[in-house]
Amino acid sequence: GFSSGGCSLGGARAMWPRLKRAVWVFFIVDFGLTAPSTVYSQASRPQSCPCNSSAWPWPMCGPACFEAGLLGPALAAPTPLHHARDCSNCTDTVCTMSVAADIGFPPPTTTEGEPRAGARVVATAAGWDHTKVYHTLMLPTATSRPSTGWPLYVEFPGNYCGPGGPEGPDCGSEWTMQGWGLGAYRGDVLWLTLPFLTADLGNDTAVQFAWWGCQSSGDMDTDPNCTNATYTPVPTVNYTLDAVRQTLARYDGDPNHVVLLGHSRGAIATQAIGGYNDEIASLWTQIVAASHFDMPPVESWPYNNQQLFGGIAGAVARGQRIAHVPKFLTGECTLALQALGWHTANNLSTIEVVAKRTGFRDHTGFWVGRPSPTGARDEARQWISNLFK
Repeated sequence: GFSSGGCSLGGARAMWPRLKRAVWVFFIVDFGLTAPSTVYSQASRPQSCPCNSSAWPWPMCGPACFEAGLLGPALAAPTPLHHARDCSNCTDTVCTMSVAADIGFPPPTTTEGEPRAGARVVATAAGWDHTKVYHTLMLPTATSRPSTGWPLYVEFPGNYCGPGGPEGPDCGSEWTMQGWGLGAYRGDVLWLTLPFLTADLGNDTAVQFAWWGCQSSGDMDTDPNCTNATYTPVPTVNYTLDAVRQTLARYDGDPNHVVLLGHSRGAIATQAIGGYNDEIASLWTQIVAASHFDMPPVESWPYNNQQLFGGIAGAVARGQRIAHVPKFLTGECTLALQALGWHTANNLSTIEVVAKRTGFRDHTGFWVGRPSPTGARDEARQWISNLFK
């Protein structure tokens, strides 16, 4: 899952190293905590850049809206070829950054201190203070809390970082924006953005910036230490459980309104992590997955080859665990339709599944900051609200 950060942040960004009410309908929209002690800053991103830059090293449908070299040393070679896909069926031509943002965007930078209204605060879940792990949390600014508690938006980040990478020098939980664009900008939800973790390394357990579960914070594609013998998603699963439950309990969250979100790697993780076992699958009441999904063999990623994930059968089993959760599937080009087809082929469409392409051609989480050519963003917002009226 690759997630581009788009063209511009407009300045420095602070960086940091059930549905128990089932909706039994198959619906298709046909689309033609403790604060760490230091905060690091990222250099300004460029204000504009071409949507189809030849500098982009991955063979994707309409390279993401930036030139790799503008963010640091250019990526050396197109090694992650698993991102290649057939672009012949993509008729979308709109570059995300060619459409003006209509909300405050990008989201607020991260800060330190106690979680508070309107601030995106870096924190660590209780019980994990001995590690290098962190997440971010924003509390609502609204003064009138719903009687059942605040809705909680939980988000996983995208992938592929480092010098010249599409998400800048870091892509931990601070580099997320789906929750902001789909609701947190209004100030009436809790917005929790979670990390992916390395394997259990004791005090050295840390945020992993590409995929998850390895012996270092590097990339599963190239890390020689990330093998079947050592790979494990369990720390990520356990941290997610702790952070979600602690947030709900401490900040008056509504356990019956927990929306799981993700773009690219984060979208894959809505099922790969969010459906890993029955315990974590029971947390979610809705899922919004943008650009990719956990759906081998339609898309195969490094973690699919790990024994703990069990290939195609493992993905189907994870899908069955979250089959009770309504889903909104979106993304550029044909990604949403592919994900919908995977659900249908594996008999996982027993509850509401909405598919709607964004209408943007490039692969970037910035799509939530501006109106989609197809109306997908606004429809996703309304879809989330409608299920809880």
